Amino acid sequence: MSATNASGGQQSKLPLKERLQGSKIKRPVEIASWSQNKLNEIFFDDRALSYYYFKNEILDQHTIDLSKGFNPKEFSNSTATYLDNLLTGIIHEEKKTQQKLPVDIITWRGILTMLLKLSQGQTNPDLVSEEIDLLVTKFDGQIFISQSDSMAVASKAFIDSKPFIKKFMYSGFQFEHVATLPKPWGECSRAEIENRYTTPQPTDPKLNSEYCILIKGGIGDIALAYGCETDCVIGDKNMSDKLANYLELKTSKVIYNSKDAQNFEKKLLNTWIQSFLAGVPRVAYGFRDSQLHLKAVETYEVAQLPVLVKKSKQLPATSKWDGHDVMQFYSIVTQWLKDKVQDNCTYSLKFTPNTSHLVLKPDEVNIGRKHAFLSDEFVNWRNSLH
Repeated sequence: MSATNASGGQQSKLPLKERLQGSKIKRPVEIASWSQNKLNEIFFDDRALSYYYFKNEILDQHTIDLSKGFNPKEFSNSTATYLDNLLTGIIHEEKKTQQKLPVDIITWRGILTMLLKLSQGQTNPDLVSEEIDLLVTKFDGQIFISQSDSMAVASKAFIDSKPFIKKFMYSGFQFEHVATLPKPWGECSRAEIENRYTTPQPTDPKLNSEYCILIKGGIGDIALAYGCETDCVIGDKNMSDKLANYLELKTSKVIYNSKDAQNFEKKLLNTWIQSFLAGVPRVAYGFRDSQLHLKAVETYEVAQLPVLVKKSKQLPATSKWDGHDVMQFYSIVTQWLKDKVQDNCTYSLKFTPNTSHLVLKPDEVNIGRKHAFLSDEFVNWRNSLH
């Protein structure tokens, strides 16, 4: 296919210091879910949903090595670059009503998290030290935002060049394996419960699965739909409030001193944004030592994380991140995109560390698809609705 028309106006810059007061947050709501594996096979069921079950007393009985089974040649954190799986989930949902989702912007939660962290770029530049390179297009009256090929390739190359980073990433997945069960506790055998402490996570791409949910949320006048992986539920999925029992799982270094505490409180920004966007009420942190042995697990209420940082005696006042700034920037950046992105045009959306602007620039995408980076299946589906 020829490149999508990129004559979408002139380059536009959004200053990171821009703020907008008074925008009201739309409560996140789960509108769809599915299971997917590393082969990008999608199943519209709960087979990949995990159930949290872990007690700190277990650490008195087992030495839990979160690096167990790690093989740098086998481990890969690569996922699909574009929005294909998300768009497949949206098609499945829209077929029920024969109408498109009534939203302005569609993307992955991880992309929104990257953008919202930029709200701290003026006061905490070390929190936004990664380059951002995204693709944006408008189709059928809606804006779609995807990671670019170049960003995915650069990220993979960086991780592949740093075996220790791969190992730390693996330890996070191993913590999920250790802390969860494939079925509710009452349906699991004793062996299923006990064996996870001493066995590594499965490496078979068919078994290495993720549970994804589609969230409808937004801020002010902007409605968004975004997909996100969810780690597990506590107890069982609450059907009256589907988000109420989800739990995020994270790992961090054991806190031995003030510097460790500062690093932990800074990384809570990413955790809070991720959890807030998905409406997840709690996060469990697995604290590991330098040998990647699990030493303790602590659960935090997501709503209390900004309060914890605000009251911190470890972080200097100039290094404390502010949840209000994040929400104000959320309103600004989404409204800016809605105002600047034109129909049937494609753009690059970039941020370079140590700069003060997010840059939107007309660009072209040539990957052999009917419209920019959107899957042909999705384009055909939307065209069929008209």
